[in-house]
Amino acid sequence: MRRIIFILGLLTALCLDLDAQDRGIDDLFNRYTGVNGYISVVYGEEMLSMMAKRASDPSLVRTLEGIRLIRVIATSLNGGELPEDAADIARKGDYKYISMVNDGGGSTSFMLKDEYGSNSSFLMIATSGEGTYVLDIFGEFDVKDISRLSKIASPAKK
Repeated sequence: MRRIIFILGLLTALCLDLDAQDRGIDDLFNRYTGVNGYISVVYGEEMLSMMAKRASDPSLVRTLEGIRLIRVIATSLNGGELPEDAADIARKGDYKYISMVNDGGGSTSFMLKDEYGSNSSFLMIATSGEGTYVLDIFGEFDVKDISRLSKIASPAKK
């Protein structure tokens, strides 16, 4: 009987732990992935590991090794629900604003959130006359690490 109670307690704790790891931003990506008019891109740990192996900068390698997931949703639909939905997720998820840029034709917001453990979530919401882009980066990193990602060479540049 004690064994059964112990196992049930362990399973309950495991379920609560998994529930705590649910990220609200996941709902946004699930809602728009595969929907006509929206493009979604996901870089998982394997892709990031391959990128790290190609990188020559040790700080970029460490950054890529700490990131578990990069996702992007993009649409050319202006006035759609994506920017409002993303902003709502950020507000409800207690993301902290890092900065915001308004250039007259659009705006870009950069936000950060401490997640479970030592993980962080970086969120960028960009809107312009060309459409809306939402970027989610999840893993172990800080704001300085995010700027290192711009060092990744595009295949088109080579």
